[in-house]
Amino acid sequence: MTTRGRETVIGLAAVAVALVVILTVIVAIERGPSSAVPPAQAAPSTSLAAAPSTAFGTTTQPPVPVPHSTAPEPSVAPRPVATHALIEGLGSALAPPGVQDIRSEDAPNDCASLADAGWQTLDCRIAQTPEGTLTYLIEALADPTHISTRAYVFRQIGGSEQVMLRADDDAGSRFDTSELEATVAPVGPGGSPVILVAFPRVDGSVSEIDIVDWPGVVGGDQQLIEGVVQTATGQLDTWSRQQAGSGGFVHDTIREDAGRWYIVDEEVVPAADVPPVSVLA
Repeated sequence: MTTRGRETVIGLAAVAVALVVILTVIVAIERGPSSAVPPAQAAPSTSLAAAPSTAFGTTTQPPVPVPHSTAPEPSVAPRPVATHALIEGLGSALAPPGVQDIRSEDAPNDCASLADAGWQTLDCRIAQTPEGTLTYLIEALADPTHISTRAYVFRQIGGSEQVMLRADDDAGSRFDTSELEATVAPVGPGGSPVILVAFPRVDGSVSEIDIVDWPGVVGGDQQLIEGVVQTATGQLDTWSRQQAGSGGFVHDTIREDAGRWYIVDEEVVPAADVPPVSVLA
């Protein structure tokens, strides 16, 4: 075969190969990707952006600050005490004397003679309790600049009187008016007598009342605001304003049970329901 003939054959062969390639490509396009060679599958998404990492206690997003309210706290009325709430004499104005003090009356039942030398007896009275005799004494001493006041509670021992409690205002500045008030009232069980000692304010209201029973101890103490005190057989009632100068009054009913004093009932009442006068004023 001549050289020109070989070139012609080779050229025809190349054209044939090219046609085969073109036909293969056209067929592949028409059929789509072959199922024999599966496409690479994408790894499942963990979507980390949707859930911040908490590794080592940190987050990928800053915390959202919580705004603090600047509104004032709402006022809350005093909650009624539990029925049969115990009261005690802790912090009372009357307290045991620092030294033993025993005195004698000039005559039987002459409580006025128990006053200190030079002092004037303002008031005294005897309480004959089921267990024994208690006596209170209020005395005063006039000074050019003030009036000194003292209160005593005695217990009868034989023919003598022993000081069990006292409250002193020698400088005339401890109590609002340098005056004290006391009475014997049948507020114990069955109407048995006890001694009530009140510490009044200038307006006549009671700021504190001490309940003194046998053997000459403060069985209960009530701190009051614009206080009013009333007594009944076997019962003591006190009224105290909730807040100085405003609000209603807290009315407590107090009774003795087995030698201890309890608030057995408590309610908040308007000022119009408070008795106008205290039994101790």
